[in-house]
Amino acid sequence: GYDSPALLAVGREALGDAGLGALRVVSASFPEGDSAREDETITTIAAHCGVDVHWVDGCGLALPFPWGAGARVPEEPFALTHGALFDRLVAGARDVGAQVVLHGHGGDFLFQASALYLADLVGTGRVSTAVREWRRWPAGGGDLRAFVKWGVEPLLPWWVRRVVGQVRGRPLVPALARELPAWLHRECVRQHALDERVRGSVPRRVRGRFVDGELAWYLGNPGFTRLAAWTAALPLARGVESRAPFLDARVIGHVLGGTWDERVGDGEVKRLLRRAMARAAAAPLRDTLGHDARLVALGIADAAALARAVSRNDAGRLTPLETEQLLAAGTVEAWLRALERPPTEPALPSRFAPAVGTTAPGA
Repeated sequence: GYDSPALLAVGREALGDAGLGALRVVSASFPEGDSAREDETITTIAAHCGVDVHWVDGCGLALPFPWGAGARVPEEPFALTHGALFDRLVAGARDVGAQVVLHGHGGDFLFQASALYLADLVGTGRVSTAVREWRRWPAGGGDLRAFVKWGVEPLLPWWVRRVVGQVRGRPLVPALARELPAWLHRECVRQHALDERVRGSVPRRVRGRFVDGELAWYLGNPGFTRLAAWTAALPLARGVESRAPFLDARVIGHVLGGTWDERVGDGEVKRLLRRAMARAAAAPLRDTLGHDARLVALGIADAAALARAVSRNDAGRLTPLETEQLLAAGTVEAWLRALERPPTEPALPSRFAPAVGTTAPGA
């Protein structure tokens, strides 16, 4: 992912400059073939930052219910999809002596946006831009019906939506609204007006823009604020403090003062975060690709052109694609240099002791 590696890179640099010790990486490992396995990627990121990974087993996680005898039953049945995994990661952090854990909660809804921003483009007459953006959408744009759902339907007045729903025989479900499960009793749905509540609990325009309304919705939605409170409270029970640096008021204020294309555009997401991390990665890339680069010696890279790219990266003037290409070059350069060193034990165990990968290089 983007979020935890960003915290690792920036936190490691900040702690080192202040002489306050170092960050440890705690991550969950999954078996080969498991869709959640990212062990190799996490190990590569950690190695690039010069840190080791403390692995916890990501398998055999129990559901957060039923509550066993003697366990404290919570006041509300709040479902946490990754609750058991987060708890195990916190325990792993405690095992390595950590007193504070950093995690990337908030990175998704602060630094990226859903396709709802297309409605802002269409609503301001920039239809051609909206179509171009949709075709480049990371999730696979091009479906006309989906474009209408995200780019046109949010602009329709309520009475038009009602008429369309009556003609279709079922109401239009707003973008980002969760459809009710089919197993709910229809009388229960009617009595508690659940359909209306679902359709009403979606982002509205803020400052005339859906993209700002979506961010405000995430920041104020009870479900997400409850999740933030839970991720802060659970580690305390294990004697560890939890911090979500992305939810710092200064970060939120900066993002709120930005534009939609800082978060998504040209088929890329989290553009602002990527641009910030390009600066954080500037020094390591300069050190790696600067003097006596193996890529130059092998005739793969042109020395002058590579030096210009590194200088432009230092100044934050590379495009996201150029930054990605330069990071790839740095990875290959580091790999070539590593091949010159005497062989060492493999970074990952061949069988789990713990076994394999996580979803983020940090808890």
